[in-house]
Amino acid sequence: MVKQLEVADFGRFFKKYRLRSEIESLAEFGDLMAEEGFVYETSLFTRWQNGDRVPKDRKVLLAILNVFVKRRGIQTV
Repeated sequence: MVKQLEVADFGRFFKKYRLRSEIESLAEFGDLMAEEGFVYETSLFTRWQNGDRVPKDRKVLLAILNVFVKRRGIQTV
């Protein structure tokens, strides 16, 4: 049986890999997401980071991973 990530887990991982990717602010992260084709207010990123919300759309999750991979925050699977 596979355990799904809880909301708090997503927030912890989001913050960890954002910082590893050397993305200093959520506004900078927003600019990088806009380059991927997704425009959001920075308040949503705060909710993601605090674990209050989790993106459900697979395309958004893949875009987040793509940003982290491009910035070398994620280097292994």
